[in-house]
This record gives sequence, C-alpha cells and structure tokens, in this order.
Amino acid sequence: MLTHFNNEDGGTIRGTVSTTDATVTTVLTVDNLTDDSAHMIEVFTTAEQDSNASGGIWKHVLYVTKRSGVVVIEDETTIVTADDGGSSLKPTSVTFAVSGGDMDINVEGDAATNYKWNCTYIITQKTTN
Repeated sequence: MLTHFNNEDGGTIRGTVSTTDATVTTVLTVDNLTDDSAHMIEVFTTAEQDSNASGGIWKHVLYVTKRSGVVVIEDETTIVTADDGGSSLKPTSVTFAVSGGDMDINVEGDAATNYKWNCTYIITQKTTN
C-alpha cells in the first residue's frame, strides 16, 4: 500500500534554521517513518545569505527503509541543484544522518557567513503489509 505523508494541515513539513559558520546544524528531523516500510523522501532545501549575496536551492530524493525500528538510508540522489556561484555551498551542504529511529536533515554553511535555511520534505511510503 502506498501512502503520502504531510503535516496535519495538509501541507508539506517545514523547518527553518540559521547558520553563522561551517558547523553542521539539524534543520529538520524526519520522525514519522513507519516501521516495516520503505520510504521515498523528497527533500527541498534553500539557503540565502543575510545580505542576499548568495545561496542555493537543492532537491534530494532518498530511499529509506525502517525495519524493527532501525532506519537505513539505502540511496540518496541530488535531482536539482542551483547555486548562484557566490558561495562555497553545494549539494553536499545538505546531508542526512540516522538518529535512532529517525533521520536528521542537516545543513552546513560557510565560515563567518550568515545563512537562513528553509527545508521541506514529502514522504511516499510503501508498507510491507
């Protein structure tokens, strides 16, 4: 059975965070992965420098499984990338990590540079039942 997840209001799930340096920061935690299921997660991320001088837009698609409470990122692909060339931001500025039974969406800015990050995700799930 295929299921499409979003928030209770029917929209996509959103997060925002600001970075001031090159420290990895969690912008969102995907905490609604159903056990014994496979998930396709589409992640849309933007970064904009405070001065509007530079930034980027990325779309990543991940294939993630959760079996007996264990989350595994099976595959991750960057589908769309747009960088205005004014920063060192790149598709790998957005990373994904397993955190217990969840998955964190992380971002990493530039040293001594302020960025505002916006992130949304959509999940399509296939249960094994």
